Amino acid sequence: ERLRKGCAVMQRSDARHVHLVADYPPLLAKSMCRLYKDMTLLENFAILNVVAFSKILKKHDSVTGSNTRHAFMVTNVFKSSLCVHDDLCNMIDRCKAMYETIFGQFSSSPNNGVLDEDEQLFIDMVIQMNNEMSSSPAFVGADE
Repeated sequence: ERLRKGCAVMQRSDARHVHLVADYPPLLAKSMCRLYKDMTLLENFAILNVVAFSKILKKHDSVTGSNTRHAFMVTNVFKSSLCVHDDLCNMIDRCKAMYETIFGQFSSSPNNGVLDEDEQLFIDMVIQMNNEMSSSPAFVGADE
């Protein structure tokens, strides 16, 4: 909410806020980048928890000879607060959309002077890693 208010102030064109438009876009971009990085790391943590539970249950099933992995994943793991990240994905998408409306193209763009090269590389790598992990069979609970 504070980012929205900051964006509204920056988009105003009255004379007393002209210095904000000139001085603060890089600071706002860095703040949004930091927020985006933290949220994507939290999303990675949730995905990693699902994959870890899946691997542990797969090993349990192979040792005991039972088939409890899928049922346990559906009834317990997917409902756990450590593994649910739908709201977080929505917040990441909103942050990304807000960034795009203010500063243009978000990922896979040349550095426009707002983000450092390492920040842009980090964002691109996290997006790629999330796409790979989300499409893995362990994440969706299928047998490997």
